[in-house]
Amino acid sequence: MYPLRPRMRLRRALTIVAIIWICSIISAAPNFVTFTITTQYYENGDQRVVCYGVWPDGETNQSDLEYM
Repeated sequence: MYPLRPRMRLRRALTIVAIIWICSIISAAPNFVTFTITTQYYENGDQRVVCYGVWPDGETNQSDLEYM
């Protein structure tokens, strides 16, 4: 609409990108804290690496915190 108007400055663009990254890290923080990795070994010699949530209020599929 205004082609001669100056564009966004580099400092402002970097600030917006930094804010987006910070918000993303904060929203993913519960996963960093509650999820764990274990290795399951089977009788036939197979093994499987499993990542699952260990929530403070209960099992993975029965936790109210996980639901939220």
